[in-house]
Amino acid sequence: MTCHNRREKTKGCLVNLFKQKFPEKLEMAVFVCDDGSIDGTKEMIGECFPRVQVVLGNGNLYWGGGMRMAWKEAQSKGEFDFFLWLNDDTNLYEEAILSLWNDYQQVYPLAIITGACQSAITLEWTYGGREEYGPIFPKLYPQKIRYINGNLVLIPVAVNDKLQGILPIYAHYIGDYDYGLRAQEAGFTCYTSSKYLASSEPGIIQYYGDPKYSLIKRLKLVYGVKGLAIKEYFHYKSYPYGKWVGIKTLIAIHLKALSASLYKLLGL
Repeated sequence: MTCHNRREKTKGCLVNLFKQKFPEKLEMAVFVCDDGSIDGTKEMIGECFPRVQVVLGNGNLYWGGGMRMAWKEAQSKGEFDFFLWLNDDTNLYEEAILSLWNDYQQVYPLAIITGACQSAITLEWTYGGREEYGPIFPKLYPQKIRYINGNLVLIPVAVNDKLQGILPIYAHYIGDYDYGLRAQEAGFTCYTSSKYLASSEPGIIQYYGDPKYSLIKRLKLVYGVKGLAIKEYFHYKSYPYGKWVGIKTLIAIHLKALSASLYKLLGL
């Protein structure tokens, strides 16, 4: 896990994690990167969850960097059979880990399972597995998917031995999508869970092509780490689809940001 100034969310997530029942003979070690929190997150973890091993970031790691730091710490402390990604705004349901494990037994051994999440307010799908056309909803059995969200993901160590974690080029977004695509290229399969395993509310997305924003704000959304992060996005689009697709994507994005009407006029 990685966290930054979300003490109560982090606490709630860890409470639910430590309430979980685990399959026989499996034990859990928890590693959290506290990326420069100033709200007492580190102290809260030390007081309430003494078993959790905390590494400290500089406040500029974001999701990708924080996950890499926590993962590196875990790998330095022992040999594990599996790694479990968990976001601190993801609240596990009762027996979520057991359900995830049972799904894994159906697709064993060379597979990644991402847990389907829903809104606690609307009960609608929010995160999990996706295809090109949209989200894949749970259907009481594990379903193959193309894209994984990183909120709750079970990864066998054999998979990560080939992939070696989230790529350093990804600071905040897209690293989970890329990880799943690289896994499939390496011969592994990605699945989504058979049912909803947690609640996680969708983030607010500001669209870089929205004409109600000023040009400066639209460009900030294109280049910002928590926006589109255009350098990372170019790498992501170029990796599976080729550099020409990446270049066309760059042109289209900048045209949208500069002028949505021009983009439509050119028919891109």
